[in-house]
Amino acid sequence: MTAAEPPGAAAGGAGGELAGSRPQAGPVYHVGGRLLGTKTTELVKESLPLHDPAPGTVKRAGRRLALAVLPLLVAGCARVTIDVTAFQWSWQFDYEGSDRQVIGGPGHVPEMVVPVGVPIHIKLRSADVVHSFYVPRALFKRQAIPGTTNEFDMNFQRVGLYHGQCAQYCGVAHSDMLFRVKVVSQDEFERFLTSGRGGAPTGGGT
Repeated sequence: MTAAEPPGAAAGGAGGELAGSRPQAGPVYHVGGRLLGTKTTELVKESLPLHDPAPGTVKRAGRRLALAVLPLLVAGCARVTIDVTAFQWSWQFDYEGSDRQVIGGPGHVPEMVVPVGVPIHIKLRSADVVHSFYVPRALFKRQAIPGTTNEFDMNFQRVGLYHGQCAQYCGVAHSDMLFRVKVVSQDEFERFLTSGRGGAPTGGGT
């Protein structure tokens, strides 16, 4: 990446993404919530000029590279792991590394509280029959199978409330098996983790 970008080089993108390219025509690597299509080492190579650089060019490229890569390294260290247990007919959320636990029950919809923009690693299990963890707004669904741990990652980029439900018929009270994903700021999430342990869900009733 040089001080003078070649014609046609990407200058930026929506959502605060940054882009860089070789002095000659080449692939563009976007940096936002995650790295797309390349490893960090490849981004380093793409960010340095291949010709004899003008004075100060490498220094400026280094600064721009650091600003692009640092948020990725921070996000990678800040992953939140939640053990999600489906049972007839509600949900339990246990936050690894803390005593925080949320359990749903009759007339109460539990909330899985997560920080915005941080990778969420979920370990999904079932305590009885086959269930399905479904968040319609995120277009995401995974099965909870007895005796099996289904692990996957999610990342919510906007603060807000995402309604969820069991999408696999699991008995007479299947329709009551609801939950919510509450996406909050990092500060609010830290307050949530330290607010104590309890069986009562963080959300309200149905």
